Amino acid sequence: MCDNTLCAQLWGSTEFKCFASPSQGRSGGLLSIWNSNQGKLVFTFSGFGFHGVCLQWGVDAYRCVVVNVYSPCQLVDKRWLWEEIIMSKRGFGSRLWCIVGDFNTVRRLDERKWGIGDYGARDMEEFNSFIRDMELIDVPLVGKRFTWFRSDGSMMRRLDMVLVLESWSAHWGAGLVTKFMLVSGKDSDVTRLFPVFSNEQNARLVGDFTEEEVCCLIRKSDGDKSPGPDGFNFAFSKRFWPLMKVDVMDLLAEFHTNLKIPKALLSYFVTLVPKVPCP
Repeated sequence: MCDNTLCAQLWGSTEFKCFASPSQGRSGGLLSIWNSNQGKLVFTFSGFGFHGVCLQWGVDAYRCVVVNVYSPCQLVDKRWLWEEIIMSKRGFGSRLWCIVGDFNTVRRLDERKWGIGDYGARDMEEFNSFIRDMELIDVPLVGKRFTWFRSDGSMMRRLDMVLVLESWSAHWGAGLVTKFMLVSGKDSDVTRLFPVFSNEQNARLVGDFTEEEVCCLIRKSDGDKSPGPDGFNFAFSKRFWPLMKVDVMDLLAEFHTNLKIPKALLSYFVTLVPKVPCP
């Protein structure tokens, strides 16, 4: 289970409440965190591959249900998951429902890139049937098409989704989801999750390259390593940094602005050098 210290690191403050479920076999653990000043816990529930919290939210004390999902991979297990969630909704009433997480399937063919044949067609059909039976709205992604990919880029999928009832969408849109932290993972214990970055750390990660940090990197690099494609090693860069720094910083500024390396750096010529006057 997840302790309060880790939750405080993940959430960024001590004003939170949480509900955690341990991993089950190969299925990852689940963790839901919310603002304790705005949401009062009414009850929790859980099943295979999901757990949910019913909260009394805000000054108007609206009852809302947020379900955190980490779906199994096999279709027979997915069917069990979908059926349990449908039964939970029937038992607890419509209220304001949001179901979010990794569903391990896609809704349409354009939500996957590359793959083998029509693998997953039955999953898509039955998953869409589950969404219709639950009367859910699929909140569209913003900024990207896929949420999962293989490290070599050979396969991409949109497996993570936010699904809400029309009543939720009419009342809040998708905004209230941002007031929760919903975590799922393959680790056997959710305490292995890493802390989140602070706003200051995030700003530093996406900030401009500074001459100080570039100079520090070059100074700490081993100058005797093998030379790069241009034939120069870091000993050369260290020796002539005062002469090179303006051009290097201009190059990094262009990369930061355009998000791509200038083509000139990737260009090269191959030529035969004759060893005799008439080869």
